[in-house]
Amino acid sequence: MKQFCKKMKKSFCMFLVCVVALGVFATGASAEEITMPEYINYTVSAGEVKITKCTCRFTRYETVVIPETVDGYPVTSIDASAFANCLHHDTIQLPSTIAKIGIKGLSGSFDKIIMDENNSLFSSDENGVLYNKDKTELVQYPKGKTETRYTVPDGVETIGTYAFYQSPLTEIIFSDSVKTIGTGAFDDNDNLAVVNIPDNIEKIETYAFKNCMSLEEIYLGAGVSSIGYRALNGYLKKVNISDDNQYFCNDENGVVYTKDMKELIYYPEGKTDEKFAVPEGVVNFGVEQISSKYLKEIVLSSTVENVEQAFFTCNALERISVAENSAFFSTDEYGVLYNKDKTELVRCPRATIQTEYVVPDSVEKLGKYAFSDCIGLESIYLSPKITNISQFALRNCKGLKHLYLPAGIRSFSEQSFLGTVNVTDIYYLGTAEQWDSLRGKEYLQNDILNTATVHLNYGLTSGSCGESATWSYDEETGHLTINGNGEIAEHVSFDDYGWYSFKDKITYVEIGSGITNVPAFAFDGCTELKEVYLSDSVFSIGEKAFNGCDKLKVISSTNENSVTLGENAIPEDKNISIICKDGNTSLASFSVDNTIVVTFDEEKKILYFAGDITVYPEVEYNFLSKFMLERTNSEYILFDKVVFEGVRPDFIDPSQFENMEAGEVNLTLTNLYVSLKVVQGETERAITFEEMLELLEEGNFDVFKYVIESEEESGEKPFLVKIGEYIVEFAERALRAISSVINFIAKLFKKK
Repeated sequence: MKQFCKKMKKSFCMFLVCVVALGVFATGASAEEITMPEYINYTVSAGEVKITKCTCRFTRYETVVIPETVDGYPVTSIDASAFANCLHHDTIQLPSTIAKIGIKGLSGSFDKIIMDENNSLFSSDENGVLYNKDKTELVQYPKGKTETRYTVPDGVETIGTYAFYQSPLTEIIFSDSVKTIGTGAFDDNDNLAVVNIPDNIEKIETYAFKNCMSLEEIYLGAGVSSIGYRALNGYLKKVNISDDNQYFCNDENGVVYTKDMKELIYYPEGKTDEKFAVPEGVVNFGVEQISSKYLKEIVLSSTVENVEQAFFTCNALERISVAENSAFFSTDEYGVLYNKDKTELVRCPRATIQTEYVVPDSVEKLGKYAFSDCIGLESIYLSPKITNISQFALRNCKGLKHLYLPAGIRSFSEQSFLGTVNVTDIYYLGTAEQWDSLRGKEYLQNDILNTATVHLNYGLTSGSCGESATWSYDEETGHLTINGNGEIAEHVSFDDYGWYSFKDKITYVEIGSGITNVPAFAFDGCTELKEVYLSDSVFSIGEKAFNGCDKLKVISSTNENSVTLGENAIPEDKNISIICKDGNTSLASFSVDNTIVVTFDEEKKILYFAGDITVYPEVEYNFLSKFMLERTNSEYILFDKVVFEGVRPDFIDPSQFENMEAGEVNLTLTNLYVSLKVVQGETERAITFEEMLELLEEGNFDVFKYVIESEEESGEKPFLVKIGEYIVEFAERALRAISSVINFIAKLFKKK
């Protein structure tokens, strides 16, 4: 038993030793973990530690020490921009295990970067500048340094990617060993003002001197053979190139070209000129393009063949001009660039002063960047021959609100509307079925196709507008006619009516016999509408049917019964003449001062318009022919009073007409009769309108006369006689000729 206890005691001691040993090991492990500063985030993957971010933005630690291992795993890499927010550190010490440093990974405010001397890939010098191991590449110049002038040491062949990012230097001096300036090497060097590229440097890579605000002039030596995309971008006003350079040259304005002057390489962005003419001989533009915030006009020489992305970032560009003898390009009056035969719209200037642009019918294709970044354009009308909207063609058009698409559109590209987010309306000439088919394509999941209001059948000149009603629009005359039977289908907005696309062009509306209504909002906002004719079958006018028709002067109705008027169907604050029959009490009482009631005297054959009518030269007065057609046995038209708006009295002799008042701006005639006479051989006789139509159809006449009489009792007093050519002109459109009588008189008074 004693022996057993002795053995147990010995075993227990060994157990305690193990526990203590394990505890010491565990304590050692814990001590290893806390060597990574708590303000540094990292990840562990595939047995390696990557530093992702330093979070000590507002806390000062003079020296940041990065351990070799964390949890037994080696620290091997620093992520891109990991220390970008480190604004209060002086020094960073990196271990031998570091094998990879991401772009701008050490772009904090360090004034020294110290690399462990045992690192196999990187090294640092006594000034805390980071290099590759053999110091042939300068990897990172600490941006926390305060020196303003720096000479790159001998032996360095490459200035690394973003090596001098945001450095405080005002001048950089390159040693004779440097051959390459890497991507973004001096990006955001606000103070850098002096740069001379010696003959030994061969390559200047992409964005090398991007955003160097103080750098206005730069010298390129004889050895430079490669200039990367926007490598010289920034605020340069002039580039000087050695005469011995075999690859590049500059003109007197400091613009860079290939040595043979066939390619424009770089236009200094800091130049303040508003106009630039591309020299003859230049064929195309290099990857650098023309970038400027000052240029308003660019003139392409006759030799330019290719401009795909040229002047893409000219934010102030208002127009592109082309030499007249160019075999490759042409422009229009707005400075929009096309290929020679205008079958392709190549580029609309980004700052075009146009808010609305109609692509010509000849255009079959939009260039890759046709309207890209045109901020001011609010409305674009595409031509009917365009079948595809190419990639980026309408990209980033922030101001675009209205897009007009032809029925022939068959496809969009995936990024056609990238960044164009404010489109509220799409007007599509095709049918609903065509639109659904177009939108149904999987790659068309574009915001504006889902969020904009789509107006179908836009631009059609005819169509259905009810179960038995059709509409047609005459683009030449501006006349809209609705025929058929029954009701016109009502919509909640004018935008949904088929004739919406002509809202700024419709001048006359005729609702034909058989149609029973004018629906709500039917002509809301028709800004050029001047006259409306309603047949005897129209019994109702809906809410705001003619709202916003600011130029509307005449509404006529041949209905002998009242017409129901919806709320604000006819604007009451407008000076609109209502022409109607005495039984139509709703219209007759609409505006006492501007209502003309029409009756017919069977015995005297007088078509009588009782009331005051104002004659405006721009109105056609088609209602005359409609009422005459009902009473073709009329021999006279009688008006109580006709006021010719804007007629100056010195154009006529007041003594010719007894019942005339001539003011400064108006001419008023009272008891005005209009009759028709025909001359056949030596015979002259009065005729009815019906007879005139028959004679016109048969051609059996020599001369027609319009005779205007002032007093019924005093006999014929010719006031205005127009014979021969006037009637003959309208022989094929007799009703139009009759309806033009008063309009003709008004216009004649305006001629000396």
